[in-house]
Amino acid sequence: MIDSPKCLTRCIHRLDIIDKSYEVMTWEDLSPELVQSIQIDNAEGIIMLGILYLVIAFGIFGTIMMMTAERVKEFGILISIGMKKWKLYLVTTFETIFISFIGVVAGGLVSLPIIIYFADNPIPLTGEYAEAILAWGFEPILPFAIYPGMFLAQNVDCPRNSAIISLYPVNVYQKT
Repeated sequence: MIDSPKCLTRCIHRLDIIDKSYEVMTWEDLSPELVQSIQIDNAEGIIMLGILYLVIAFGIFGTIMMMTAERVKEFGILISIGMKKWKLYLVTTFETIFISFIGVVAGGLVSLPIIIYFADNPIPLTGEYAEAILAWGFEPILPFAIYPGMFLAQNVDCPRNSAIISLYPVNVYQKT
């Protein structure tokens, strides 16, 4: 058993030199069905992530739309007493991004302890599903992983979507 997947090619080459009567195969060569299943699972994950981002974006958009609709009279009064429209754009854009930032931080603070718990205590699988996973030679658990890149990507995507959505109030101000 090797300690690191990075050493795999070197180990295969060494084993080929030692004894040519055996064929040394990687797990990808040994089980192409599993490789294809992993690729399909990754594609499904990307599609689900896209749907999730769409739901989040519409939730943020609904919030910003209601916030803007309730304050149209206030915006009109601010503009009529001399506030420049660009300052109003700036204030509402920062407000939208700030609301998003608070949501990202709150979501991270709530979810991180849960993820840490399940990373240390994976969910055991039972029944037919566990038997199928055991047949593939894997432990029947639902593991959780903590990758800083995952959190960073979400912390960048949500405020970016909010920045795009913050353009909606600008459209309303144009009509004011």
